[in-house]
Amino acid sequence: MISRWVLLLPLLAVLLLGCADAPTSGRVVDAELAVDRFYDVSMVLAWFRTLEEAAPRWFSVEIMGHSVQGRPLPCLVVTDTQATGKKKGYWIDGAIHGGELGSQRPALAVAEHLRRAIGEGKPPAWLSRIRLYLAPVLNPDGLHRGMRPPFPHHRNNVHDVDLNRNYPIKAVTIDGRSIAEHVSVPEPETQAVMAFWKRVGPIDLAISYHTSANLIIHPKYPPKDQRKRYADICAIYESMVYPHSLAFEMSGPSRRGLTMDWFGRVRGAVALSVEMNPLPGVERERAMEDVHPAGGYKLRRANRLLCSLRHYGEVHAEFLLALIRLLREDPSQG
Repeated sequence: MISRWVLLLPLLAVLLLGCADAPTSGRVVDAELAVDRFYDVSMVLAWFRTLEEAAPRWFSVEIMGHSVQGRPLPCLVVTDTQATGKKKGYWIDGAIHGGELGSQRPALAVAEHLRRAIGEGKPPAWLSRIRLYLAPVLNPDGLHRGMRPPFPHHRNNVHDVDLNRNYPIKAVTIDGRSIAEHVSVPEPETQAVMAFWKRVGPIDLAISYHTSANLIIHPKYPPKDQRKRYADICAIYESMVYPHSLAFEMSGPSRRGLTMDWFGRVRGAVALSVEMNPLPGVERERAMEDVHPAGGYKLRRANRLLCSLRHYGEVHAEFLLALIRLLREDPSQG
């Protein structure tokens, strides 16, 4: 009888280890994302897959669709899958303008913060009530071209369409003011994002990142029940980001068809666009080296623009995480 138990012990150990909580895995801690380079979408997806494999309780990867040239549009979903009950959906995206390389950093930096916390066994409590969608590359073809010499801007996709003017909205009236109708034929990248939003259900907050200025853009005429929320978000941005910026402005969009229009007007989310300090095209070329062996174009460490890249990640990640905590603690937000 004893010998039978001895034979079963290895099997029992395997079963127990297999049930161990993945977030304590050293692989999660070791999967750090370097901040000294930009990442093509294939590298972003590979890193997302690493997180998913190491900690499936917390990380999962969705492919929203594909670009004109067949590149994936990955989205990292971060939540506590063991938590039951209704969850809020929060969305952070970047690189819808391919040449705005730094706009991918905030979403990646938030993922890195969460990777580190989960790897240390300290996952944020709000992950039990929030489903976070991180989509750092919405224009993978434009990003691919924008990362290669001679470093043209490549704002648009390969059909030369500005994807941030490609979201169709119908005419609406708010506070007696008519908002002009914007109708366009959605590109494959736009269709992928729209289909994903419809499939996953309500998303309550959406922030889109760009790199051309220092400002936060919000709707000119937000619904009455969302006005305080927009004011609170702008106040947090001003207190946390503005001290690190050269200028600050809150503005309403002057053109239609933005992600913010569709996210907000059509889907009902609190939706904003955040513009960060750009890497000027004339300086970006000098800042780039050859392709790094590990992948991606690497910034020269001595170049001051590396500080800007860290700024993109750390300052804005802290702003986004503070924003999530605030909304989670607000009883009116459920």
